[in-house]
Amino acid sequence: PTFYGLSRQDKEPTIEVYIFGFNKSIYNKDVEVIFIKKIRNEKKFRTEKMLIARIEKDIKQAGGILCNAM
Repeated sequence: PTFYGLSRQDKEPTIEVYIFGFNKSIYNKDVEVIFIKKIRNEKKFRTEKMLIARIEKDIKQAGGILCNAM
């Protein structure tokens, strides 16, 4: 929603997934995603810098959740 607005009715639903330690291109590939815990609701950020800062915080929080889940 930060770059494209909250309503993208003309597009197929998508999800962005951060994969720890993974650096291959898998765009347009089918993957299975298993949800462990919700971190936050979708949010629009005022600036790209604010979005990046929140993503970095999300990555740290997700890492902690995954460590505790194993």
